[in-house]
Amino acid sequence: MKVLRVFSICLIAALLLPSVVFGGGQTQARTTSATVRVNPTGFPIVDEPITLSVFGNRDQNHANWSDMFFFKEYEKKTNIRLLLEEVPAQGFEERKNLLFASNELPDLFIKAGINQIQFTLYGSTSKQIIPLDPHLAQWAPNINRIIRENEAVRMSQTAADGHVYVLPQLDFSKTGLTGFMQWINKNWMARLNLQIPTTPEEFRRVLVAFRDNDPAGNGNTIPLGIREISSIYVLGGSWGLERQMGDCINMVDGKV
Repeated sequence: MKVLRVFSICLIAALLLPSVVFGGGQTQARTTSATVRVNPTGFPIVDEPITLSVFGNRDQNHANWSDMFFFKEYEKKTNIRLLLEEVPAQGFEERKNLLFASNELPDLFIKAGINQIQFTLYGSTSKQIIPLDPHLAQWAPNINRIIRENEAVRMSQTAADGHVYVLPQLDFSKTGLTGFMQWINKNWMARLNLQIPTTPEEFRRVLVAFRDNDPAGNGNTIPLGIREISSIYVLGGSWGLERQMGDCINMVDGKV
C-alpha cells in the first residue's frame, strides 16, 4: 500500500536525519539516535524495537490513533512504537508554534499543516528542519521523481532558498480531483441484482432497496452514510438546489 511506503520513508528519515518535516508539513522528525541501524528496504525498518514520539492534529471524525488498526499493525511491521499525542484542531496551531518556539520538538509531526511560510521559517531561517532534497534520491526515489518532473509540486514544496523541506500528500487519481467523493457498495448491488443508479430517482430506489432488503446481513442495513451534515448539500444539485447568499439557503418563488 502506498500509504505504508510513504509512512516508512517518514520513519526512516526520523531515524537518520536531524530535524526533518514530511507530508506538506504532515510529518516532521528530529534526531533520535545515531546508533540505530536502519534497513534500507523491506520490513522491519529497524531490527531492534525503538520508540518515537508523535505530535499531531487528529480529525474529530477519527478514532483515537492508538486504537486504529493502521498504527497497531504498522508497529508490528516496523518494530517502531509511536507515543501518540493527539491534539484537536482547536488550539492546534498555537500548540505547534509553541513547540517550535521552545525547540522541544517531537520525533514526528503527523498532519501538522506546515505551510510554505512555516517550512521556510523553520527550515531556511531557524534551521530547525533540514533540507530533504539531498536525501530523496536514496530514500524516496518515487517522490523525488514526482517533485522533479511535476512543476506544480516542485514549486509548492520548494522554499525560498531552493531546498525541499517537506514531503507533500499527493493524489493524482481521478477521485482526488473533487473534495466530495461518493461511493456505493457494489457487493450490496450484486446481492440485490441492482444496477448503478444514474438519476436521482434510480438512486432513491437503490437506497430503498438497501434499507428494505438488508444486503449487509445485520438486520439493519443503513442505506446512506454522510460523514458530516454539510456533505448532504453537495447532493442538492440533483434536485435543482444550490448555495445562495453565502449559505445553504435556496430561494423558490422569492421565498426561502
